[in-house]
Amino acid sequence: MTKYTLTLSLVFLLQLVLSQESELKNIPGSRVFLVIPGGFKISKSTTGIEKSENVGIIVMDLRGGNFSSNAATFTEANWKSKADTVLCFKEYKIQGFSAKKVQIQSSGMNFTALIFGDSTFSAMMTGMAPIGDKSSIKQIEQALNSVKYDKTLKINSLKIAKFKLNTDKSPYKFAQHSSSMYIFTKYGEQTSEWDELSLVVSELPFEVGFTVEGLAQQAIIGLTNNGFEYEKLLSERSLVLNNIQAFELEVAGKMNEKDVIVYLLTLAKGDNSFTLMGIAKNDLKLEISEFKELARTIQLKY
Repeated sequence: MTKYTLTLSLVFLLQLVLSQESELKNIPGSRVFLVIPGGFKISKSTTGIEKSENVGIIVMDLRGGNFSSNAATFTEANWKSKADTVLCFKEYKIQGFSAKKVQIQSSGMNFTALIFGDSTFSAMMTGMAPIGDKSSIKQIEQALNSVKYDKTLKINSLKIAKFKLNTDKSPYKFAQHSSSMYIFTKYGEQTSEWDELSLVVSELPFEVGFTVEGLAQQAIIGLTNNGFEYEKLLSERSLVLNNIQAFELEVAGKMNEKDVIVYLLTLAKGDNSFTLMGIAKNDLKLEISEFKELARTIQLKY
């Protein structure tokens, strides 16, 4: 009788595990899998899942990233210096990968951030919900506890992108995708050298109250915070591309003590914004012309 009961228990546990595994869903645009809680759905505006405008989980899959360097500042002390309240912080393993997780409260919101990976990638998930929404907070915690990662999964990055560029007549070809960034380089070559020329397309949520002009200004501020020395505005103009209002900007400055020209094209539709950026570093006139020619072929898929 005891042996029979034990066998039934093992069968039940096996079925339960298989059932849980079958509920794992891939987050499009990433190698991350998780159990999607009731009421949540795959987000249309970012990589992740959402339940409402202010409840969801954002997923960033940094392939080619390094967990040790990317998680260096992900410490309990650092979070305590930024958040109103740190509810918990722990370091553990996910499928053998090093992981760190923190739950904080700030500005009326509850945030749970998880980062894990190895020397070849790092994945980060950020769950958010109002502090008073206990049910959603619990669902987010359960979803993050279910996370799995498949390093072998092949991703067709351009298929999931909400835009397309016509590269037929351009020397720039698609090279790689990381989180919300799509990188086009000369002949599609992948390199980490600073002098590599690239046109980077950032696909991000379009916040209420933002403008395409504001997107361009935000991009310049971001560059300035990362070593760009602004010198002067060369040109700016509003234009319409495929019936979508856009904004184009060129500014001169220095990076790494070298003269550069930054080219920007910004546009938005619905909940999504698109910022295309190229930094001319050598033959400035030719490179700006090539960036502009490719950027203006952009079409949105929706």
